[in-house]
Amino acid sequence: MAKASTEKYIVKPQKIRDLAYHYMAEAEKELGPSFRMMDRSVVPESDITLIVRKIERNPGAGYKKTELHTHDVNKVYAFVGDGLKSEVIIGDDHHVITAPGAVFIPAGTKHGYRPISGTGYLIMAMRKGEYP
Repeated sequence: MAKASTEKYIVKPQKIRDLAYHYMAEAEKELGPSFRMMDRSVVPESDITLIVRKIERNPGAGYKKTELHTHDVNKVYAFVGDGLKSEVIIGDDHHVITAPGAVFIPAGTKHGYRPISGTGYLIMAMRKGEYP
C-alpha cells in the first residue's frame, strides 16, 4: 500500500497535445500518441522531463521530421520496438538508428528525428523540469 507522503510521486501519464518543434496533431494521426511521463507539470519537484511517443503506424519517408531545434541541457533518444528504424539528425549529420538503440544529444546541438519503418517507442529524456 502506498504511503501518503510519497503517493504524489506515483503518476499517470498525460497525453501530449502540443509540444514545441514536434507537429503533435499530425504526428499523433500519422504515428500514434505521445505521453508526458514526468516533468514539473506532473510532479513539481521533478528536474527530469520524460516523454514517450508510441509509434504504432509508420508512414515512412513521407513523414515530415521534427523541426530541428536545440535545448540548453543534454538529451537522450531511446528507440525500442519491433523493427523500428528512425533517421536522427545531430548537428549536420544524419544517422539511421535501428531499435533497440539510443542517441546522446549534447546541450546546444541541433537535432530532430523521423521514423522510417517499423513500430515501437521513442523515449526522450532530459535533465530539465520542463520542455523545451
